[in-house]
Amino acid sequence: MKQLIITEKPKSAQQIANALADKKPSKKIQAGVAYYELTHEGKQIVVASTIGHIFGLAEKNKKGWKYPVFEVEWKPLKKEAIVRIIHRLNKRYGHGRYAKMRTDPFRVLIGVILSHQTTDEISHPAAERLFKHAKTPRDFVRLGVKNVDAQIKNVNYHPTKARRIVAISKMLIEEFKGKVPDTREKLMELPGVGGKSADIVLSYAYDVPTIAVDTHVRAITQRLHLTKNKDPEKIHHDLHRIIPKKYWLEVNSLFVDFGKDICTSPRPKCYKCPIVKLCPYENKNLQPL
Repeated sequence: MKQLIITEKPKSAQQIANALADKKPSKKIQAGVAYYELTHEGKQIVVASTIGHIFGLAEKNKKGWKYPVFEVEWKPLKKEAIVRIIHRLNKRYGHGRYAKMRTDPFRVLIGVILSHQTTDEISHPAAERLFKHAKTPRDFVRLGVKNVDAQIKNVNYHPTKARRIVAISKMLIEEFKGKVPDTREKLMELPGVGGKSADIVLSYAYDVPTIAVDTHVRAITQRLHLTKNKDPEKIHHDLHRIIPKKYWLEVNSLFVDFGKDICTSPRPKCYKCPIVKLCPYENKNLQPL
């Protein structure tokens, strides 16, 4: 399969057609859908926008149409643009989203457990209630699953999370002398702690440079063409490779606030975005409803 490389993800079938055509492409309309016929290196090609920004390219031969014949690729943002984006978001949102938790790794860890599949507006007050009754791993073990669960009833999957919190507390006492580990590998040995949770503890509790990939970070970095991957671990490695290390601690906090405020899903508010001119996202929403 040939690869067509252009400077940004195409916004229209016409853009692809113009890039491919030996001469000006011919626009056609069928069933209300526009498509383009053209000649590329002596071959007949048709280009159509199939669903939104997903483009179909086919080559005509004796048997009909061969599909697909081209893979449309685009170049990622340059590091200079990434740094400018981070600076602009920093100017708007600043630091310290979890500043109150930074002095207590155990509190950050329990907060992360409570936040799984739950909004901050629910999980943060639940953590406040819980820590009025217990402060340390030993306190949580003494409190027990039933009493932990009673304090987090409005959190999604609260019975599972209550059992997990007590299990983590026991493991911290038995294997880590009551202390929360400060390495990714050791943190991921704890029940229910994956890469994202470990990265949040490391960055917000221990100031270890890393990028935690949550739903906001995943969506925004895909829109910015910083990654094509959907798996959080692969995105984590992509971002560590692309973003300068001195900014790693800022990315999660900035992108979470940015994702809640402007770069929302499924429809971002590009019409008031401070980085709209730097963003290569192909489906910009430039008009408020």
